[in-house]
Amino acid sequence: MTDILDFRIDSKIRPTDPRILLDSGPPRALYKVNPRLILGKEWWDARRKQAYAEFLNMCAACAKCYVKLEAHELYTVDKRKGRVYLKDVVPLCYECHSFIHQDLHRALLSNGTMTTNEVRRIIKHGRDILKKFKIPYFKKDPNSSKINFYDWRMVIDGKEYPPIFDSNGAK
Repeated sequence: MTDILDFRIDSKIRPTDPRILLDSGPPRALYKVNPRLILGKEWWDARRKQAYAEFLNMCAACAKCYVKLEAHELYTVDKRKGRVYLKDVVPLCYECHSFIHQDLHRALLSNGTMTTNEVRRIIKHGRDILKKFKIPYFKKDPNSSKINFYDWRMVIDGKEYPPIFDSNGAK
């Protein structure tokens, strides 16, 4: 795609990509099984700060510059084998990060953490970016696999980590 914004000044600066907004993440079975929890706070802090620097403190999806960014993990999901691999860590603004995690909106609305207007604003932000770059809005369902819930694994440095919750959400 040629419309991707590319702010590379030297080989250390990475291009932004609005297609990140379509990230569906790992399947529900691997909720709370992720590198930042497995590898620890020190690893996570170093990796997210590295991502912020690589993108010049710009959101990797919408390319706007922000003082406060959130880090987001991108994964390669192998639905045939039930394996999930960390692909990248990228900085995102609050709106883009929230757009990716729309599955949380219902819970945040019900407990009063988010308002309906905030959810609408977040969805509009994401859809406007996708529309600007002529990217169809279609999120893949990470749970659309024939792999049994308990057979999924997060793979980090060759080691496999199983789900920590059962299919009903209990530990």
